[in-house]
Amino acid sequence: MKSKSLLLCTALAGTVLLPSCFLLPGTDNSETKVAAATLSPVESGEPQKLPVYEASIGTHTLHLMIARSGNELRTGLMFRTEMNPDEGMLFVYSDTQPTMTFWMKNTRIPLDVVFFSSDLSLTEIIRGMRPGTGIPDDQLPRYQTHGPAQYALELSSGTADLLNLKPGDQLNIPLTLLFSDGSR
Repeated sequence: MKSKSLLLCTALAGTVLLPSCFLLPGTDNSETKVAAATLSPVESGEPQKLPVYEASIGTHTLHLMIARSGNELRTGLMFRTEMNPDEGMLFVYSDTQPTMTFWMKNTRIPLDVVFFSSDLSLTEIIRGMRPGTGIPDDQLPRYQTHGPAQYALELSSGTADLLNLKPGDQLNIPLTLLFSDGSR
């Protein structure tokens, strides 16, 4: 009976650990195993590090990280302690959402969030979202759009006003970055 229990535990542990163990094409397996064993940004309390791409709104150049995967979208800008006005994170969703709701869990800096339609036209801005570090989840404010959007851009608080952003402004970014991991 002990051997059956041990076998079952081993099998279950393998299924739980399997998604963490992956190989990236063209990488050294030992480096990949080390990377797979590290903690996620949320578990480590460190900001996530994503590649940065250039985009613009009007004449303003921005340097954006792009969050696409579920974990990247959930982690967002958690744990960052500073961000320049020309930096941000673009949240990419596969389809237009009827409304979007954001909260500031583990976020240490105030943010503006700018929403865009599927054609990258600015639809709405939420200004001055307050940091949420140390606030219980059930007490964190929820910031919600009034209408549909497919993309959300988080910027340092005050940047939307500094750049004079308004509905109808167009986000200019290579479309391939929205639909791939940017490496193609």
